[in-house]
Amino acid sequence: MQSFSIIHPSYLLEMSEGDNELLLCVCETFLTETHAQFTQLCLAAQQQNIQEFRLLRHTLKTSFAIIGVTELCEDAPFLQIENIDNQIIENFLINVDNLCERYTSCCNEITIFIAEIRKKL
Repeated sequence: MQSFSIIHPSYLLEMSEGDNELLLCVCETFLTETHAQFTQLCLAAQQQNIQEFRLLRHTLKTSFAIIGVTELCEDAPFLQIENIDNQIIENFLINVDNLCERYTSCCNEITIFIAEIRKKL
């Protein structure tokens, strides 16, 4: 299996308990759902919608945790802070390009991982 820098295949394989169909479902759902969540989060930030930003931030953090990419959470302080205000949103918007790059790298690794799992089916 290929080496990855963001995702942890051993965690994913353990989490799925050897059920490759479940693993594919979880990974594909992550790709689909987090893309929409991240897009909506950026829109909420641009609109300074703190309530929506807070909700989406929590949802995205949960999605990252389910798939075991906690490093993305650690790299994104806005995911760790409980009290969201306009300053946090401004900082998010300033750093959104870096987060997008890390998120894209994560998605690319998951896509490669999915292809490797499909070969085993």
